[in-house]
Amino acid sequence: MFSHSVSFSILLFFLATKSLPILHWVFEQVISTLASSMLRAAFIFTGVLSLLHQTGALRRYALHFAENELSKIMNGTLVTLSDIEVDIWRGRVIARDMIIHNKDRAEWDWESPCLARVGRIEATVNFASLIEVPHYGPVLNHTFKDVYTALVEDVQVFIEKRRNIFNFHLLDPTLDIPDA
Repeated sequence: MFSHSVSFSILLFFLATKSLPILHWVFEQVISTLASSMLRAAFIFTGVLSLLHQTGALRRYALHFAENELSKIMNGTLVTLSDIEVDIWRGRVIARDMIIHNKDRAEWDWESPCLARVGRIEATVNFASLIEVPHYGPVLNHTFKDVYTALVEDVQVFIEKRRNIFNFHLLDPTLDIPDA
């Protein structure tokens, strides 16, 4: 007979004018309980987040996440970082003392312990363009990664060659590299 919006509008009118006291009381109780539950959840979430920040767990998680993502990009090569700072509000990331280890060092008999050492990397990015949800794709339909500035300082690269294969070739998973 009536559409849902008309029925809901009539119900809200009765609640606002207190024409149906029992319905008004039930509505107030539900809203009060819902509001107090949401406020309690917000306080608990804020407390847990501040505790994780004070103990350094958030920084360690960011460091571990960055190392894993860099390792995925570099064909499973071990990448270590000593420190990372992330400022989401300004879109700034600062990574210190990054080491890209030689992949399969013992098999290929590389002389240097690492492929590259970078003292400091500072980048200004759009975080919304970098986030990709698994099985869905980029958030907000960003097709490109927005990196506005990048500053790389104190770089040392150790390039070696064995049997016409350079050590940095092992970082590319698309190359057909023979076994050591």
